[in-house]
Amino acid sequence: GKARPVITVRGKGNYTGTEYVYFDIVPKSLTDHDITADDVVVAYSGRAIKSAPLVYRNGKRLAANRDYTLTYPWTGTGAYTKAGAYPIVITGKGGYTGQITIYEKITSDVLLSRVSVARIPNQTYSNDQMREEGGIRPASLAVTYKKQPLVEGEHYTLSYSNDQAVGRATVTMTAVEGSGYAGSRSLTYQIVGTPIARAKVEGLENKEYSGTEEDVRQRVGTAAKPGTTPYPTRERRRAARLRRGRRRSLSRASMNTADSLRDLTESCPMSSVRKQS
Repeated sequence: GKARPVITVRGKGNYTGTEYVYFDIVPKSLTDHDITADDVVVAYSGRAIKSAPLVYRNGKRLAANRDYTLTYPWTGTGAYTKAGAYPIVITGKGGYTGQITIYEKITSDVLLSRVSVARIPNQTYSNDQMREEGGIRPASLAVTYKKQPLVEGEHYTLSYSNDQAVGRATVTMTAVEGSGYAGSRSLTYQIVGTPIARAKVEGLENKEYSGTEEDVRQRVGTAAKPGTTPYPTRERRRAARLRRGRRRSLSRASMNTADSLRDLTESCPMSSVRKQS
């Protein structure tokens, strides 16, 4: 068989000799949590339909007949032809092992891939919307089939991903069971930021410079309600510590001066002090 892979460790400097560490590369199981393959929904056509589902590992698509093979085990009359759900067995090959089963659903319902969905306009990022909804999402989708509107919750449900930051977000429509529609469909839209030119700056104050940068620094940080003190920034806290330090130093200097004068008065007779004065 093939030689086992090996790591060679050779001594250097104060070390000598050679060691060999052998290891094995084992096939990846298709049942691992990072291997995914979704069920397939197709429209009834009166002919046999044997779908080829897509298999992914950590979002990377695997190759059919290299990484896995497909088999369609049902062989009865109407299998993979009549409306219903039929198994598709995915078997590992090459660097993959094990089996998983997904299902092909043949339906006479209208597939969501055939309905019309109006383009989703760019959505502007908003802190308020993030707090209230947990993501930046359009207020609604305009969905129709043969000019008849579809209603969210009645005909389809929505789920979102990548919708919490500026960039491309995805919304996935999934048909409601029994609604006359089937399958799912994903659409993307852009989340954009607010141009800084549109930002409004308030609260700037005129300052008088008297020798330090802190004298003219504008107050920044969390806005305060009327009658309250704004939350201090790191610079303001540092400046406050310095001012407290100066006050303590001055206080200690004043105490030392008073102690010195008291000691002088106690050590010298008053007459002597008056003569010197």
